[in-house]
Amino acid sequence: MDKSTIARNRRNDRLAEKLISVGGIAILICVIGVLVLLLRVTLPLFFGTQSEKISEFSLPGEGKPLILALDEYLEKALWINDRGQIHILDLKKKALALTHHLPEFKENRRIQTIERHGTGYYSILLDDGSLRLDQIELKPQFEGPQGDIRKIRPEFSNLANFPPSSFTEPPLMGQARLGEEGVVAVALLPSGRLQLVGQARSGVDEEDEDDFTAMYADEEEETETQPGYFIDAPYVITGFTLDSSARYLFAVTKAGRILRWELGEEEAELLDDIQPFSAERPLTSLSLAYGDQSLVVGDQKGGLYSLSLASTPDGAKHLQLTHKFKRHADQVASIQPSLRHKSILSLDQTGRINLDHLTSENHLLDFSTKKGISLFAFGPRGNGLLALDETGNLHLWKVDTPHPETSFKVLFGKIWYENYDEPEHIWQSSSGSDDFEAKLSLMPLIFGSLKGTLYAMIFALPIGIFGAVYTNEFASKRFREIAKPTVEISAAVPSVIIGFIAALWLAPLIHQYLLSFFVFLLLMPTGLTAFLIIWSRIRSHKKVQKFEQSRELFLMIPLTLLMLWMALQFSPLIESAFFGGNFQKWIFENVASDYDQRNSIIIAFGLGFIVIPFIFTMTDDALGSVPPSLKAASQALGASRWQTIWKVLLPSASPGLFAGVILGMGRAIGETMIVLMATGNTPIIDLSPFNGMRTLSANIAVEIPEAPVDGTLYRILFLSAVILFSFTFVINTVAEFVRSHLRRRYAQF
Repeated sequence: MDKSTIARNRRNDRLAEKLISVGGIAILICVIGVLVLLLRVTLPLFFGTQSEKISEFSLPGEGKPLILALDEYLEKALWINDRGQIHILDLKKKALALTHHLPEFKENRRIQTIERHGTGYYSILLDDGSLRLDQIELKPQFEGPQGDIRKIRPEFSNLANFPPSSFTEPPLMGQARLGEEGVVAVALLPSGRLQLVGQARSGVDEEDEDDFTAMYADEEEETETQPGYFIDAPYVITGFTLDSSARYLFAVTKAGRILRWELGEEEAELLDDIQPFSAERPLTSLSLAYGDQSLVVGDQKGGLYSLSLASTPDGAKHLQLTHKFKRHADQVASIQPSLRHKSILSLDQTGRINLDHLTSENHLLDFSTKKGISLFAFGPRGNGLLALDETGNLHLWKVDTPHPETSFKVLFGKIWYENYDEPEHIWQSSSGSDDFEAKLSLMPLIFGSLKGTLYAMIFALPIGIFGAVYTNEFASKRFREIAKPTVEISAAVPSVIIGFIAALWLAPLIHQYLLSFFVFLLLMPTGLTAFLIIWSRIRSHKKVQKFEQSRELFLMIPLTLLMLWMALQFSPLIESAFFGGNFQKWIFENVASDYDQRNSIIIAFGLGFIVIPFIFTMTDDALGSVPPSLKAASQALGASRWQTIWKVLLPSASPGLFAGVILGMGRAIGETMIVLMATGNTPIIDLSPFNGMRTLSANIAVEIPEAPVDGTLYRILFLSAVILFSFTFVINTVAEFVRSHLRRRYAQF
């Protein structure tokens, strides 16, 4: 070879080396870039909660302030004084924009207490003993040719009035709630009794009357207030609250007990009378969290807790302590729920406000001023806080809590959710109601991914490994030339087709013949063992030897059909004799708590089908790379073919075999379409083969269309991708260490 050719080859080699190096580095950069992108979207789940004070000014207007309210754009606010005047504030100009009296308010009266609930409903108790329900809202209106001019306008309406004669004694406190058919009011009387009264709404159709309407409506005047009944409490009540539908009444006592009544037509039924703490602890405030499913209470020592309904040993639902929040420095004075999410604001006697999330128990923010806070209002969107200090100054904070419901405990630990009997791992990202408590545990999804992979590998490993061993060591060359390409081509079948077949054909078929399927699984090994014993005895005959070298496989076809026929024939008899004539019902009652037609058995076949080619090919190539001298030496020492395979070939080929197993596992754990189509997509933690699962990859495919960009669900789906990435990284890293160890161990051979 001349020098110019040698020089050209060297240049080409150097160029190829550089190109390969650049390609390898580019791949690493891409992988790292993908990981950085995933982490960049995921990390804000655990950071980003912040507040910023945007203004402070003296409270304009006259009178004693009793309550504050804030609009959703942080542009307007209102406060109500004891004279019934509503002062509208322009927060940008820091000035009074409008003053208005409450509708039908008598100026010679004074407001004794005022309570807000929901979106702008106010229960107002006057000093003459009358109680009224008003709705006051700061509503945005968009004007201009393009609809781009936003103006915040107040709207006032009086919904109900209960005169002093409605109550037998002047109330100490009172609350009213607006239902579909009427208004229900409850008042705490000086005698310690609770009195319930009602008022039907005008225009009510008698045929559509509910319990309260039927009790209080009057044929001649539908707005007339009618006395209801008294509720006698066994303890001294210090505070109470009604739920938004006026169906349940909650009360706290000086001794720290919590009472719950269900309000009926003629009387209230006491459902709960509990002492949630080991020692007496005076409860000073209470409020229902958004959705009315959790009761939040504060005590004299600054403790803040929530309770919700859970089943007790008697089978009934009762209040139980579920969450504990950051303790205040002093007595909790008032509690206000956020109307945006399950967050709670609590004010203590020192004038400090804590913002905590109900589900995650995250302490999000705290707010304080030099002079202490006396009144506060949280924005409807949870984006701002307006507070009044003891000196009469208003403070406005801009609040940003993008992901209050997430924490490591929420994502990976057990959480006690509303209306659940105990802490559990639950995934339920959305619901039909706005007050839904998101359940974002990733553990059922991680478990589902591992469960699907486990069942797939149980099915694929024996077939892939033993199939490769047979093809490489027992089958004829002609059979090998046909079998190996056929198996490898099956890896190119789109997974959506496999999922489609598994869901619409295989799942109903196995569901229909479930017992026959299990009988077949028992008969097949028995029949195969009997076949091998018989074959070992007759294979010495010359005529039988014609079937050697792969032809004996053709005998498996009638054997399989025979076992299948026997399973179909015997299964009805077995079902009648041992399972009461209904095998699926027996499984439901004795083996599994649930049965899903698209279960782990279907996944084992569907997911295992795409894994087999990887295991088969890698194992076959690894066996083929073992030096023939090792096999010849083993057989020369008198070892049988099977002994040679088990003691020599498989250990020598173990690096490649292990690589095939790991490659198949990585393929199974990241598969999407098969598990999406062939399972019930139920995110549960249950190892039973009769239940389905939801994997991380399938969950991403299911949830991503409903995930708002940069929202909590959106980022959690990216976190799911990070976990899948981590699984792959860990699996491949461990595989590489094991392969390196096995190579060094068997390199001497």
